[in-house]
Amino acid sequence: MVIQESIDTLLEPRSLANFVETPFVESIVDRALTYIAAGFPIHFRGASGTGKTTLALHVASKIGRPVVMVHGDEEFSTSDLVGGEYGYRMRKVIDNAILSVLQEKMLDLPAAKGREGYLKVHPDFTAIFTSNPEEYAGVYRSQDALRDRMVTLDLDHFDEETEIAITEAKSGLERSDAEKIVHIVRGLRESGVCEFAPTVRGCIMVGRALMVQNGSAGTGSEAFRQLCLDILSSESTRVGSSAQTSRVKEVVNRLVDQYC
Repeated sequence: MVIQESIDTLLEPRSLANFVETPFVESIVDRALTYIAAGFPIHFRGASGTGKTTLALHVASKIGRPVVMVHGDEEFSTSDLVGGEYGYRMRKVIDNAILSVLQEKMLDLPAAKGREGYLKVHPDFTAIFTSNPEEYAGVYRSQDALRDRMVTLDLDHFDEETEIAITEAKSGLERSDAEKIVHIVRGLRESGVCEFAPTVRGCIMVGRALMVQNGSAGTGSEAFRQLCLDILSSESTRVGSSAQTSRVKEVVNRLVDQYC
């Protein structure tokens, strides 16, 4: 008996109304579309909060194709894609499924009586990979053969103008308040005291919380100061060390005084 399960829900990505396309973002998207048009899979690689998934779905919306999201780990195998054979028969796992899809445009199938051992991949099939090297450093390595078949775009923090535009669009704040939040976050990021550098995600969180309070990032706003202390110390520390948290909060207090 052959059991084949559906992988995931088929998505039809559309560009979000508040998706920000500054020249910085447009450059990344244009490069990705160029490599896809040339027939290469692409790989967005970067730390958490650098927009990997958002960019991947935006690129998919640009090429107008439905999307299936697959979350892979070390236990992911061919049978997770196409099913396997169970019961009293021998089960054989072929671990080169992804490589054959990317280059030969063929997907190896578990052998079954009366069925071909492969499936032709649609000529318009495109693979967009995302990965976070911080989370998997020293744990899992990509196969050399896989790296050779795709173009990797390393994502870092956005430029200042893009972070301001994203914070403004995602929070609904006035630009002047969004600028102050971004200056504080970028200052903390550049201070060197954080275990994990705060990202634009921290800007959005502060901005949205400020909107809930109907507040502003004005001079003397203790409520705004507390939001920055809570959210940015949470985002930039993981261990929970009181000494580390104190260092972060000291820098945040100084930056709030400087920019507000």
